[in-house]
Amino acid sequence: MNNGTVRIGQCELDLADNNLRDASGNETHLPHKAARVLYTLAVNSGDMVSREIFVDNIWDGNYLNGPNRLNDEIWKIRRALGQAGASGVRIKTIPRKGYCLLVDKHADGPAGKTQDLKALRQNMKRLPRTVMQSALALMFVVGLVARFDLFSTETAVSASPSSTATRGQAGSPPDPTDNEAELITFILDLLDHGTNSPDPAHAVAASSLLAEAEARVSESRRDVVVQTRLLSGLANIHFRQGNFQRARQLMERSVAQAANVYGVESAQYMRARIGLARVLGRSGFTEAASMLYTEALTSIGQYQNVEQDLAMILNGMALIEMRKGKLGAAEQLLLGAVDVMGAAPGDPLEKANSLEYLATVYFETFRYKESLNQLQQAVLLRKGARGHHSRQLGYNLARQADVLLQLERPAEARAMANKALESLSVKNPTHQIGRAVAQVSLAKALLQLEELEPASENLLQGIELLKQQEPARAMMHLASATTVLGDLEDRLGERQKAEYYYRLSVAGYQKLLGKSHPRTQAALSRVREYASLN
Repeated sequence: MNNGTVRIGQCELDLADNNLRDASGNETHLPHKAARVLYTLAVNSGDMVSREIFVDNIWDGNYLNGPNRLNDEIWKIRRALGQAGASGVRIKTIPRKGYCLLVDKHADGPAGKTQDLKALRQNMKRLPRTVMQSALALMFVVGLVARFDLFSTETAVSASPSSTATRGQAGSPPDPTDNEAELITFILDLLDHGTNSPDPAHAVAASSLLAEAEARVSESRRDVVVQTRLLSGLANIHFRQGNFQRARQLMERSVAQAANVYGVESAQYMRARIGLARVLGRSGFTEAASMLYTEALTSIGQYQNVEQDLAMILNGMALIEMRKGKLGAAEQLLLGAVDVMGAAPGDPLEKANSLEYLATVYFETFRYKESLNQLQQAVLLRKGARGHHSRQLGYNLARQADVLLQLERPAEARAMANKALESLSVKNPTHQIGRAVAQVSLAKALLQLEELEPASENLLQGIELLKQQEPARAMMHLASATTVLGDLEDRLGERQKAEYYYRLSVAGYQKLLGKSHPRTQAALSRVREYASLN
């Protein structure tokens, strides 16, 4: 290290031009601040560098924007390390404290597969008998036990390399041995089954296996094809559980692995980046997500059989537009996704996502019959898909209840909300936010039916459940529940309390969506009207 240069594994970072050079002299350019962050990590390799040090030294002590900017720069660095082929180099996140650069000196050393394979088999044996029986029963039902061609995970973050070998360009590395491929797929299926099953015992067993599988993939450097598949599958499961930060970390590693194994021109690399964009978009990093989606959209034409990938891109871009309040643009993107999925066979659950997002656009633009129709079509797709989807179905039914209320059909809305609650397990942790939304929907229906006491009980239970969830997932629902709380106080004759809750919901929407978003404006208009009447 001298004059602003530092070695990072097989690469060298030079602050003179902010380029990361590999052993062959190939260069990967980094933005200025990202280069300074990486340099700081490199000169302190192996030691944690606190977030405060980065903010003080690189953002001049700006604690308003610095912490969020640091997150973005770390993401850019991880992407650059993957593009530069810096194998054995990774950035470890120490939650709420800082980051540490780790360089494995033995990253390229030889190793066999036998030990990891045996360990994974042992993990399988530790599963409770009920989980194994349920998974095997599912496979018999769909007639796939003989081939172990197991059902695909729904709402996939990205398609696994193995499942997309025939899509995209040829010349990919061979998959691992048949037995190992079967085992990896089987594990991911069991995890998928356990996290979606209404049986809480399955969810507990799946959580235990998930931790063990993640430990194995972190330790394994023996077969990068297997590791890439596991990273993508585990990221998908975390994504569906709402653990967006962990899903993001795994997808970043999956992108780097896909670049190393298949190359940056491969369809697998493109799909990994689509998966990362999806996680980033849901985590609030919309600018980075938009960039990845745009890059994928410009390159997708060179591959074959990519209809599902294109639908995932359009869905992701639509969600970003919806967050910005650009509902017209979102609608066009979603209609395009529905058309793409209808033109070729693909994952029915991805099409269900498109329909449910489209239902949200129609709901926000007061087209309630169209919204209900989209939700009903999505239910049919989910019911026809393989595997457990009670969590998604329950959430869909709760949304149908909201639409029925807007159509002035409160009795049907109450029945639909109760149906949603019946499909969601009280004890399964991944079902709780759905139950909270369903209870708020039930409270709204009961309010319209003038059943104030049960309405109050369900509303307060729903709010309490929402408070226990990840803020990123619960805040929007809390803002909506606060409006219902205002409605309840209004029915009870507590005008001041009602106005207070209405104003609180406006503040929530404004913080989450911005002042110009249609939902914020609608809530603001309601406050003004209410204040003028009182």
